[in-house]
Amino acid sequence: MQSIAALIVLSSAHEVLFCRYFEPTLPWGLRLEIFDMGANRGDGAYMSGEWQDAMCAKVRHALDFCRRSPEGEPFIVSDVDVQFFPAFDAAGFLKLLDEADGDLVFQRERFREGDREANCGLYAGRNSAAVRNLLAASFDNLEKDPIKHEQNAVNRMMRETGFRYAMFDRRFYARTHGFPPPRDLWTHHATWTTDIASKIRQLERVRRVVRGGRLRLHVESYAEMLLRPPAGISRARFVVEASVGFLRKVPLSPGSLP
Repeated sequence: MQSIAALIVLSSAHEVLFCRYFEPTLPWGLRLEIFDMGANRGDGAYMSGEWQDAMCAKVRHALDFCRRSPEGEPFIVSDVDVQFFPAFDAAGFLKLLDEADGDLVFQRERFREGDREANCGLYAGRNSAAVRNLLAASFDNLEKDPIKHEQNAVNRMMRETGFRYAMFDRRFYARTHGFPPPRDLWTHHATWTTDIASKIRQLERVRRVVRGGRLRLHVESYAEMLLRPPAGISRARFVVEASVGFLRKVPLSPGSLP
């Protein structure tokens, strides 16, 4: 089977995420292609100078890879706050790319009707002229923008150029999709948080849910909903409905939380 290049940007601030969650879970069939930014001046938090530097480096790393690789070479671009799960299948992933209705396939930012925002923390495709042109345009846009936000630049360029892209399904889970995660997830991206410590807590929590099985899924999902019940539902009413659901072994479905 053809191997898949996994393109990441690594800095000292995010090394803990890479060492504890990304690299240990990297599936067979994926090979690392690392752009090492070296030591950070700060903590690499969301929208910091180091974070913006990393956004530019991610696009440049992907563009350089594609420029030196043969046509059709498969690749994944990923943040290091992503962890893989045993259900991930490299051969099945390649099949997914080949059957997708687009030149790149992105993780969804959120699951809402009509929402086409691509999350650039996890996307994949095969090297092509269309992909190289998109990456080059996005990098040029980033360099000119005073705020270096890769996801904004890529989505803007896809809209303006009519670039064809597809979206991953719910197996490629992000926290912005809701809670709890699906039981058959392939990847988890620790979104909806801005600092390293919060990302670690989220990564560990999703691991507990997946490894703990149905009981853990019930406990975690109901605990979350108890703390933040949906609009229009009192906490007392939720306790009653959650208890009935628990006894009937009906877990909350992914996307039930904002």
